[in-house]
Amino acid sequence: MHGTDIAKNSYLPVISAQIQCINELASDSRQEKLSLLSRENHYCIAKAAPEIAANDDSMVLFQGKGRACHLFLNGYMASFLTTQG
Repeated sequence: MHGTDIAKNSYLPVISAQIQCINELASDSRQEKLSLLSRENHYCIAKAAPEIAANDDSMVLFQGKGRACHLFLNGYMASFLTTQG
């Protein structure tokens, strides 16, 4: 595994957990779910099932390295939670 692969993959559990949490919080109010796609050099966060998003780039909300995806999800979750009250 190359250094960039290790750095990219170290965020995978965090990003996956964030997406699962967001999907659970949104399950009552939103039909769409977030999914994570791992591409060669980056991750994509999509607003569709992985099998749909893999073939349709219009479903991608964000793409970037592990830390950038983690920060995007922090903001996504914060904006979602502030609009729920």
